[in-house]
Amino acid sequence: MAKSESILPDWATTLDGLIARGSTVRVSCDTCDAWVDIDLVTLRSRTSGTYSLVDRRPPCRITEGCAGHNRFLFDGRGRMELLASR
Repeated sequence: MAKSESILPDWATTLDGLIARGSTVRVSCDTCDAWVDIDLVTLRSRTSGTYSLVDRRPPCRITEGCAGHNRFLFDGRGRMELLASR
């Protein structure tokens, strides 16, 4: 396995898992560099417990007019890491 590959723990692949672990999840933009913490319970109420943020790259809504895309990070292993399959 290459050094750059990340193996996510199973619990980090769903909202229920992230909530159960008490993880902080942040969304950050690759263009405007803004970031905010995500309210996982509210997001779960709008989606489902099995909803996954892994590999999602939605358009930026953090900064009005920004044309960038967001990425999600979690703190489950003592540092912020991308919620990405690799």
